Amino acid sequence: MLLGDKNLANKLAPEAIKIGGRILYEESALETWLRTYGEVA
Repeated sequence: MLLGDKNLANKLAPEAIKIGGRILYEESALETWLRTYGEVA
């Protein structure tokens, strides 16, 4: 069971595209996201 804001991942996740069953991120967007939110967990 997940607790908290169900839309949190959508609010924080970097922009991505979905191709088939894979979610793909632009490398620079992922690096920026990790610098910003990598220490949150």
